Amino acid sequence: MTTYMTWETSGGKKGRCDAKCHNARGPKCRCMCRGNLHGSAIGKTPEEARRFRDEKAPDIFAMMNDARDTGEINNWILRAEQRQLPLQEVKEK
Repeated sequence: MTTYMTWETSGGKKGRCDAKCHNARGPKCRCMCRGNLHGSAIGKTPEEARRFRDEKAPDIFAMMNDARDTGEINNWILRAEQRQLPLQEVKEK
């Protein structure tokens, strides 16, 4: 599954935003994007979906930095930091 972002708390809790969220059809988003990318790939080509993520990136960066600054999360990583790169495949253990 393609992972867009990951996060972790100082207590070891982890989460991510990935293709499961981007292709979701249900109304609830339970991942770290808080709905910003929920269902965003439905009906779009991969290039259109990437452009949509790029447009949302400043909002998502601000949200994740706020969560880090307030201590809600310890760290977060954007897996596709350069917009020209495709999302990286992250192997699950």
